[in-house]
Amino acid sequence: MSSHQPSPTLPASADCPPQEADVQLAQNTAGADFVLNDARSSEEESEEPDSEEPDDSDDDGSAGEEDVTGESAECEADVEEEDISINLLDVDLQQCVTNLIRDDACERRCLQGKAGELEWLTCSLGQMSKVEKTTCILTLLGVLMQTDTAERRRGNGEREKFHYYLPFVGRVCRPSFARCLGVQPLTIQRYKKRVRDGNIAAQVHGNRLNKNASKIDLVWLVKWFKEFAAEVGEVVLVRVRMQKTKDGMVKKYYSREDYTLLPATFTWEALYDEMHKFVSLGLRVCEPARSTFRKLLSVHCPNIKIRSAQSNACDLCTIYQSRMRRGASAEQVEELGQHTESASRMRREYKKDKATVHASGGSSMNVFGIFYENEGAQTNYVYDEFVSGRGSDQINSRLQHFIRTVLLPAGKKHLIGYADNCSGQNKNNYVIKFFLAQVQMGVFERINYKFFVKGHTKNSCDRGFDHIRRHVGRYDCWKMDHIVSAVNEAATSSSAVHISRGNEFFKSYKPLVTELYKKLVGVQQYQIFSMEATKPGVVQCKKGPDDEPVEQDLRRKVDGVLTESTKVERMLTTL
Repeated sequence: MSSHQPSPTLPASADCPPQEADVQLAQNTAGADFVLNDARSSEEESEEPDSEEPDDSDDDGSAGEEDVTGESAECEADVEEEDISINLLDVDLQQCVTNLIRDDACERRCLQGKAGELEWLTCSLGQMSKVEKTTCILTLLGVLMQTDTAERRRGNGEREKFHYYLPFVGRVCRPSFARCLGVQPLTIQRYKKRVRDGNIAAQVHGNRLNKNASKIDLVWLVKWFKEFAAEVGEVVLVRVRMQKTKDGMVKKYYSREDYTLLPATFTWEALYDEMHKFVSLGLRVCEPARSTFRKLLSVHCPNIKIRSAQSNACDLCTIYQSRMRRGASAEQVEELGQHTESASRMRREYKKDKATVHASGGSSMNVFGIFYENEGAQTNYVYDEFVSGRGSDQINSRLQHFIRTVLLPAGKKHLIGYADNCSGQNKNNYVIKFFLAQVQMGVFERINYKFFVKGHTKNSCDRGFDHIRRHVGRYDCWKMDHIVSAVNEAATSSSAVHISRGNEFFKSYKPLVTELYKKLVGVQQYQIFSMEATKPGVVQCKKGPDDEPVEQDLRRKVDGVLTESTKVERMLTTL
């Protein structure tokens, strides 16, 4: 069964007085590690002026030149210069440079127009090992801290100030200096402290393991996990694709591997408890922590997986989807498509049979929601296609029921209504004339009927429809009573009004309001319609909240007499 949801809504703003109700009518026809840095200066202390010490370096650079002899020139000619542009990096070079320039938050835009220089720097850093890169940064900081350095006192300590320079790129700000070198600003601060201590060599790791991790018997842990999986798991054959490059040609190899799937009840927490029980029997082994337990077994036992918690999930689909979670290639998508081809054919057959059944005996459902924001509750009018259609008479009938059962008992005199731009139901002359009649009859003192802009009609009652869709999707609804129960149980703020067959709920308002009022000209070009009891029969139309209103008197004149309030009340109360 499908659910059509024309959705008037009745919300009230927090500023509404007790006598005011805020109404929204909405139409829905769908079925049921960053670090904050100060980049405003290229100096550590932006308020300090540039150093005025003279530059003692020789501008012509002759002191750094070396005389080239014939022997050395011959040796250099024999050595082919390496083209660093062909070095392969883990990340696309141009994309990396683009990201560096795009993320530059410096007001001076110190990286702007230096794409080529950034490529040279990135390629050079890509060829370095971690130790070489650390040594390079330490050496660079050691030189910069002795160049153009000024000291000033700040509190009880001394603060250094110097400019940051990058090879090829030149002067940059501190955040860009760190990002271009691929480290965090806090890492730069740590490296500067090491330089101040008189050491520019990379700190040696020492090849020492974590004390707690080194005590774990990994061989025993993996052996126990495999034996446990063989006892309680199920072996599933999975097709695995491998890719190798030989003689410049990419060749693909396919093999079959056995995956062991554990029941869904064995989560990583449950598996750790099983291991703890086994060790508690008297084994003299060191237990890993829960996070270390999962990390080690995920790395060393990649062919042992836990089933999905869904009972109807395909085991192979679970494995394929876990592989594609971090990004899917075309081959992986094609492989998954081949696996699900038979299931897709059966699904099409099911839909075809289902369509046949619906064509012969099914019916569509209409759900019209009114969200009353004063109470935070939504009233949903539910009926099938054999009861009535969807038009202005149906809208007015349900609005009349809501006004009579909810708004009048609450003593509301001011009404604010919001709706979408559905011209067939909400935004038309008949609904506007219905509201105009309510004001002229004295039911309300003022009504503001407003419309959202097309394509931007999201409002409060759409949230209620989402609750209904999710709730109805969990149940098999075969009868109308099932639909009504599902709508009632969708949310605590949801209630259903069932309009059954044969019920004289819907009235014909079109001929009455047509006899009482004239047609409003240009209804589709306006967004706000206001009606006041002090101006009977007059509609104030506005194209936007800040535009000037245009008044139109819609009362008909019969024998020189305009439509009176008594006539309006007499004709509408007869329905």
